[in-house]
Amino acid sequence: MEPIPSELLRRLEADRLVPVLTIENPARAPRLGETLARAGYGLAEVALRTEGALAALQALAQAETGLLVGAGTVIRPDQAEAAAAAGAAFGVSPGLVENAAAAAAKAGLFFIPGAVTPSEALRAAAAGFPLVKFFPAAAAGGPAWLRALAAPLTESGLRWIPTGGIGQENLADYLATPGVIACGGSWIAPPNLVARGAWEEIEERARLALNRARRIKEGGP
Repeated sequence: MEPIPSELLRRLEADRLVPVLTIENPARAPRLGETLARAGYGLAEVALRTEGALAALQALAQAETGLLVGAGTVIRPDQAEAAAAAGAAFGVSPGLVENAAAAAAKAGLFFIPGAVTPSEALRAAAAGFPLVKFFPAAAAGGPAWLRALAAPLTESGLRWIPTGGIGQENLADYLATPGVIACGGSWIAPPNLVARGAWEEIEERARLALNRARRIKEGGP
């Protein structure tokens, strides 16, 4: 099994949260990065779901915020290649798309496939992926389903990033699930707040979420 890059592993274990960002206007990206870094984050994921997503990813990667930036919703080889060229340190997919994974490997982009069934998880583990996105987490059955899914794969060392339908109210349940290294979420910096540049509100939300994740990590409520 391929190891998780040491810097990515360190930041995932430290934060236990990955802000999933949907950015329409690339000009917003540097300020958003500054806001997340000020709130204490070490990494973020830009979803490739908007026309300006790649430009936003590049702007965020080039901004001097210290954030490790990844690309989300990588489902095609050209997206993997473009994300790597834009400065992404990792790529995340909602599924295991072999040609996108191969393109990412060729471009030097660490790839995190998605899995939501035992067959998908076993395929990911057999292919050597050490880290898998569990998506859509809430719709697929939440922490209970993930616990059942992950249990037979414990010895493989597979780690999980559940994403989709996660918020302050259920974060603890996901982070307490064996094998979960971090949770992804768009509630940390919602697209509507990013679009209107509500930086103080985003920073407050982001800081609240990160503090909650760290309390959970330390065994608190």
